[in-house]
Amino acid sequence: MVAMNVISEYAIFNRVNWLVEMEFSPVIELTHYEVPTEIKDIWQQTVDIIADIANVPACLIMRVLQNDIEVYVSSDSEGNPYRVGELAKLESRLYCEMVMDTNSQLLVPNALKDPDWDSNPDIELGMIAYLGEPVNWPDGSRFGTICILDCKEVHFNQKVQQFLKLMKENIELYLSQFFYRKSAVEYEPVFEAKKMKAEKILLHEDNQVTIEDELTHSLDDVLVSMSELMMDTAFSERQLEEMEYIKQGVMHSLELIQHYRKPKQH
Repeated sequence: MVAMNVISEYAIFNRVNWLVEMEFSPVIELTHYEVPTEIKDIWQQTVDIIADIANVPACLIMRVLQNDIEVYVSSDSEGNPYRVGELAKLESRLYCEMVMDTNSQLLVPNALKDPDWDSNPDIELGMIAYLGEPVNWPDGSRFGTICILDCKEVHFNQKVQQFLKLMKENIELYLSQFFYRKSAVEYEPVFEAKKMKAEKILLHEDNQVTIEDELTHSLDDVLVSMSELMMDTAFSERQLEEMEYIKQGVMHSLELIQHYRKPKQH
């Protein structure tokens, strides 16, 4: 998909930008950052919709802490045993820990039939099916995961996998925008000097390409991909309405970017 390629290129862009701009000490403690309430509200709506579309009892956004992983956002869906704020120790054979360690998708249709997962802690909660994607900060470090779980065996199809990956990339775009703004405020004296280096890298044919430009282009492609998904897949009327709600959230994000965009320097 076009959106997937653009977002992947955006991740590379962020990596270069990070290395140029964050060349100072102390290192930013990303695990201490609290995501703004308005963004968490959007994420709550997102996990609720994913749980409904995938027809599962639980969709979660997990956040890694120093030695634990936290239920950061949990779908308001029937049969969901996970509560926001719950902690689990790392190195406990958790599904999400494998996703973060490998930085890749994990699909477990039935943990009871899989010797690699037949003793993981989520089985005690009845959750035997799992699909998860890693969620990273713009420097590539771990934020956590977004995942769906079910109490019955499920072979999640390609459409569900694609949709979850799309939402993971949308979350990472929010993290990029949030991180860039917060870092610029907290480290403005040093940031300004490093920003001059970044601006030289981001000049293309006398046009200044900014983080906001990249976010705008990526979010535009998310909208296109969602529109294609809605046309190519037989969703119910209710599911289409909910996906349209997500599209409206992305459009609102675009409006916020335009509102807070700094004027380009000529």
